[in-house]
Amino acid sequence: MKRFNILLVMSAFIGSFTSCSQDAENELVPSAKVVNFDVNISKTRTVTEGKVTSFVEDDQIGVFGVKRGASEVLNQNVMYAYTGNGKWLADKSITYPLDNSPINFYAYYPYGDHSTTNFDFTVLSDQSKDNGYAQSDLLVAKNEKALPGEGAVSLQFGHMMARIEVKPALPDGVTLTSVALLNVLTGSSVDLINQTATTKTDASASLSTITLMKAGDVYRGVLPKQTLAGRIFEFVGINEAGQKVMFDYTLENATALTANKITLFEINLQY
Repeated sequence: MKRFNILLVMSAFIGSFTSCSQDAENELVPSAKVVNFDVNISKTRTVTEGKVTSFVEDDQIGVFGVKRGASEVLNQNVMYAYTGNGKWLADKSITYPLDNSPINFYAYYPYGDHSTTNFDFTVLSDQSKDNGYAQSDLLVAKNEKALPGEGAVSLQFGHMMARIEVKPALPDGVTLTSVALLNVLTGSSVDLINQTATTKTDASASLSTITLMKAGDVYRGVLPKQTLAGRIFEFVGINEAGQKVMFDYTLENATALTANKITLFEINLQY
């Protein structure tokens, strides 16, 4: 009986020692702090309501995390998807380093397969359907001041493309079916660190046609900043007899397009 009591005490002592060792080990392993983002646009697929651009659910942004004061990329193009109510989620969220050292964050929309903070971006030639306008509306953001423990990291997105709006006055009985912007540059070289999108004008940058998106009584498109000149618009429609009709428009003076700015063309179409 006495031997049983001794063994019982020894067993309890060993169990207590093991528990203390596990607690000490857990205390030595710090937990990484997850980074939450406060994106200034509150929805996810990019849509335009009036002059305001917003995100709509299921849109995706890419985020790079770069060690502050260095060039080391700690988080490479992590995809975050908007789930509503201001929440952006990733399959594997970005965390601060275990030593709680700060990170610079660089983000962009729409998400793409980019391995570095420098990449090429090309607007779509058909922006009239299948979300083509939204997927061409390049947005970028950065935060180089956030510190661990200060709450959500703010990402203030801005437009890198120029936007044009065409408001045509039509002859009686004509219904437009498409509006095209002719002979424009569509590619940019993006630098997320410096928050720039430089229009590609070298020998590889061919001119393209963009089909514009209808929004109410105007037609919209986004493209890199550049200067438009000459014959720039082509209008296709149907008259009362069901016949196809076409109009074009030539600029009298060159017009410069600026990033993050809307340039409006009000055009009177006549036979």
